[in-house]
Amino acid sequence: MTPSRWALVAVLAAVALAAGVAGGRLLLAVPSPAPAPPRAARPPVPSGPPPGFVEFRDELFSIAYPASWERRDGGEAEVEILATQGRTASFLVRVVPLDFEVGSANLETAKRLTDQVVRSGKGVKLIAPPQRSDLGGLPGYFYLYTFENAEGDRGSHSHYFLFRGDTMYTIVFQALPADRLSGLAPVFDQIAASFRPS
Repeated sequence: MTPSRWALVAVLAAVALAAGVAGGRLLLAVPSPAPAPPRAARPPVPSGPPPGFVEFRDELFSIAYPASWERRDGGEAEVEILATQGRTASFLVRVVPLDFEVGSANLETAKRLTDQVVRSGKGVKLIAPPQRSDLGGLPGYFYLYTFENAEGDRGSHSHYFLFRGDTMYTIVFQALPADRLSGLAPVFDQIAASFRPS
């Protein structure tokens, strides 16, 4: 799923979250997307972060986030950046080396790994089926789901898995509580759109 479709998914997610849980499962009807009209040439990529954003850059990737958010220690060697807006919103980027190479040709095989990672979370409930994604020019998958944190509160994750050779990038956006997802969608969208592998 591309960031441009994020706002639609967030609205659907908000409807599903407001409806509650029935039979232990979130109820969500996701309409089939209409065929996209032919697109004109892409506009040039902006050279700097959006207004009010700061850029993080290292040898692996760059990404921009609101200047008012606070950088924190990710607590794991694989977490390159973690930034938060109080307790309600956060994002992190994790870079994971793999024992195999992934590209567009074998992306479906990698989905077994991404499914396993998502299912390993506590109390995970998918809001919508996983979608193919192309973020920053890298192929991958996008997941949208709710989860239960250590305190027993329900939050939501929008989670990108992106592949370049034998490297997997994961970008996780978190809203807490889960019903804040729709309000945070625009800023999550801007952060995701700024991601560029180095």
